[in-house]
Amino acid sequence: MKTSAFFFFGLILVILIPCTPASGQLPEVSTCMGTGQPGFVNGSVDSARFNHPFGLCMAFDGTLYVADADNHCIRAVLPFSNTATLAGTGQAGFLDGPAATALFNSPSDLCIDPDSGVIYISDFQNHRIRKIRDGMVSTLAGSGVAGYVDGPGSQARFNYPRGICLDQAGNLYVSDSWNHRIRKITPGGNVTTWAGGGTAMGVGSVGALVDAQDTIARFYTPSGLTIDLNANLYVADAYNHRIRKIDQGQLVSTLAGSGPSGSGQGGYQDGPAGLARFNTPTEVFYSCCYCPDNNEVVFVSDTYNNRIRAVRNLSAPMVSTYAGSGQAALINGPADSAAFHFPRGLTGLFGDASCWLFVADYNNHAIRMIHDYFGGTDIPEAASPAAAFYPNPSEGLVYIGTAVQPKETLNFFVYDNCGRLVFRETSAAGRPALLNLIHLKQGFYLIRMERQDGTGFSGKLMLKTDI
Repeated sequence: MKTSAFFFFGLILVILIPCTPASGQLPEVSTCMGTGQPGFVNGSVDSARFNHPFGLCMAFDGTLYVADADNHCIRAVLPFSNTATLAGTGQAGFLDGPAATALFNSPSDLCIDPDSGVIYISDFQNHRIRKIRDGMVSTLAGSGVAGYVDGPGSQARFNYPRGICLDQAGNLYVSDSWNHRIRKITPGGNVTTWAGGGTAMGVGSVGALVDAQDTIARFYTPSGLTIDLNANLYVADAYNHRIRKIDQGQLVSTLAGSGPSGSGQGGYQDGPAGLARFNTPTEVFYSCCYCPDNNEVVFVSDTYNNRIRAVRNLSAPMVSTYAGSGQAALINGPADSAAFHFPRGLTGLFGDASCWLFVADYNNHAIRMIHDYFGGTDIPEAASPAAAFYPNPSEGLVYIGTAVQPKETLNFFVYDNCGRLVFRETSAAGRPALLNLIHLKQGFYLIRMERQDGTGFSGKLMLKTDI
């Protein structure tokens, strides 16, 4: 399954130990990577430096990838290790080839195919869509000349491509910001226009706001993109100060936001989606398992408001402020008093009791983390420690604590990072539970144990090797 709507589970937190915040009633904001000063330094998460980090995505194994825009490279925060440069030299330019010598020019966003591990990049000032596969960088689409042309990848033209995401069939969607359109790229590299139209094109051109079908719709510098499990796209429509939705039938609607369009016309207001206001939202991230209630939510980097907003209950959306006081600063602590400075890319880790949202804090040259901890289980507290799944990390054989057995028949469900049920087993009463998961690949999973009455216990598991 190919989707950018990733969620992961709690044990991945050990990857970034310095990020761990104290839990509390409010989400807690901390700085995971970056010193607050621009630079190009690899190494430990405490000393690594970035220069205007823009886009974020996370791989199945927990590696965090960063489009480090003004270092003109793609960085990787490796599980249980350090920050490294995945591709690019630090110099602006254009060159395909081995990742260590390839050149980018202000990469703005990226996404990953969770099956193949291929990373796709919006190479903003090169007007191209690039990809990294097996240590080699190549161009999937774009001639390098700013413009608007559909067609085969090498002939197609973009005008400062920004947001990018991938659907289950392997199609890419790109926010072609100064063409005020959403483009689609097939796995073979053919480029078409998915939504948006009009004659206004080029830097400084003035888009419009029209909810309508495919190319009749209008955008105004669309930026970040995210996709849900039903292939609906959500767009941070920056200068319309709105979050737009494009369904599978290419119908464009406004999910949230109100007020006049144009640079400098944004506002700030929480509440019902039709009354809420944003100020130049630039990135979005969809989660289908936001804890504690597992409802859908679209997180928004409300960049000029220096806040992270949340659009919840997507069938009757409500907008709230998730983190940020509005002050332009680098301040950690409780979400309502924490501060960001032009937040951009978003990606997340979501379990059944804790949530982590990572933020590319552009002008703070840092990667921030928002930790929301809910805790608790529906097993009595005294019993829950013995109901743990162990060993954890595991190489594939997972045992269940004795507090939940052998008195009754139990059902076990294992879900992968995209929410798919990948394993199911029933353990009869009186029989110790052992789950054989050696056929699953390395990564992070959610295990759900249920009694016959539907109550149960959920836990996070890391499989640490492919067997």
